Amino acid sequence: MSKATVRQLESHQACVEGVDVWWGLAESAVSGVAGAEALPAQPLSRWLEHRALSPDERLRVSRFGHDADAWAFAAARIQLRVMLSRVLGDVPAEKVSIQADARGKPGLGGLVGPAFNLTHTVDLNAAAGWRALVAVAVAGAGVSAVGIDVERVDRFSRASLVERFFTNGERDALAKVAPGLQPAHRAVLWTCKEAFVKATGTGIAGQFGNF
Repeated sequence: MSKATVRQLESHQACVEGVDVWWGLAESAVSGVAGAEALPAQPLSRWLEHRALSPDERLRVSRFGHDADAWAFAAARIQLRVMLSRVLGDVPAEKVSIQADARGKPGLGGLVGPAFNLTHTVDLNAAAGWRALVAVAVAGAGVSAVGIDVERVDRFSRASLVERFFTNGERDALAKVAPGLQPAHRAVLWTCKEAFVKATGTGIAGQFGNF
């Protein structure tokens, strides 16, 4: 088990159009410098050994090659179970079963409850050593499906990597954007499309260029 420490820089929760959304940003506390909003550093094992992780999730966490990926996966699953436990009422967080369907979309494994989704991204080249952003979405009453995605903007610096997934209209709109702003615009388009196919359960095979 890693002896590293993690500094959680931000932790937020808000209701967005009937969907309860939580997101958190953390970094390696080995060489990082805490910002004004930073929470105290905690041992990484606080997340990796958390009782809200299932045995198979702990095993999966132990196999990650980097602390950033391990923290992000664990933090997302823990926060998701805590949020679902509050909605389900009489089910403790550690008893909430999360199971993926044939297409990889997570569900409650037979329990009747809200739709939900989760995502994370990591930066292994941050000044602090690494940073990771995690986000969780739990649908409220009247919302039948939800998808969420987060990405690093710097992954979208090259148009050729992602624009083949965009429609002709989207590519035309991007061409009119100032070059310095195009990576951010590509990132917004990608995350919207990714969240949509995660909500519908079609995955990337849903062919981003068709909608």
